[in-house]
Amino acid sequence: MQEKIQTRDNNETLKRKGLIITSTGVAILSFDSLLIRLIEATEWTLLFWRGILPAVIIFTYLAVSSPGLLANQLRQPSKTMLAAGALYSVSTIFFVLSILHTQVASTLVIINTAPLVTMVMAFSCSKSASRKKH
Repeated sequence: MQEKIQTRDNNETLKRKGLIITSTGVAILSFDSLLIRLIEATEWTLLFWRGILPAVIIFTYLAVSSPGLLANQLRQPSKTMLAAGALYSVSTIFFVLSILHTQVASTLVIINTAPLVTMVMAFSCSKSASRKKH
């Protein structure tokens, strides 16, 4: 009984921590689109800084927290890591270009519908996969 209470408390603590981290991220990134519009720089300059800053932060974090893992990943990058990097690059390019060439609200509506579309696609794929099993 005591173990269940501790597990429940740990789950609640993790949920609270996740909510705080998510809320902080949303609060920080909510001004992102407007700041892109306010900065008077070319698209490629914006893309350079939007790419280099997260790369330096992630690299520094990994170098401090797990240098062995970082060295292995740099020597032999996995296909998943390369694909994630390529997809992140493409999404960043299109995001910045969209913000600069359309209304901010239009871009944000499209971006915010992405999870819904992903859910529908995942649901339909899992339905078809479960039908094939039976």
